[in-house]
Amino acid sequence: MAQQKAKLDILDIPLDSSPVVENPPPDDAGEKVPEKAKRAWFRDRRVIAGGIGIGVLGILAAAVLLFWSPMGRQPTGNVVPINARIPAEASAAASLVEEFYVDVKDASGTPRLAVVNVALDPVDRKVLPEMNGMDVRRTIHTILSAKTAEVLKTPKERETLRKEITEGINQVLKREAVKTVWFSDLNVW
Repeated sequence: MAQQKAKLDILDIPLDSSPVVENPPPDDAGEKVPEKAKRAWFRDRRVIAGGIGIGVLGILAAAVLLFWSPMGRQPTGNVVPINARIPAEASAAASLVEEFYVDVKDASGTPRLAVVNVALDPVDRKVLPEMNGMDVRRTIHTILSAKTAEVLKTPKERETLRKEITEGINQVLKREAVKTVWFSDLNVW
């Protein structure tokens, strides 16, 4: 037994109570330590979540623009159609000056939109190319935009407006070019 104890004493290694920390070896300038492999940016969870979020917002915006906007519009006024046709006694050379969109106001100051088609009866065919010119269109638009919605709705005021447009066009063209003006379509919204 004593011999066994002696063998055990030899193997007995004294333990130090403080742990020994080895110093790391100095870095060599030429050696590179491999870093943790990074994921590609498009595989990052935040990028994927952000892309899905932007996609959902885009789809919602498209749905709002396509469906909600036209359905949400309420009519703002009464449509007053005028079914005036060019009279039979008008010359065959009557020229239609189409689609005037004019901002007008009603008596309470509420903005309205007037859509007007004007037919011009020329004195002779030589003035037809000039009737669709920008000066004639600008004159008609200026005269119409100076009026109110009530003026455009009443028949008596429309007769006065016809004469005023005829005089304005003849003044712009600097000769007696237009005999009569007709409203082939006049709507106020």
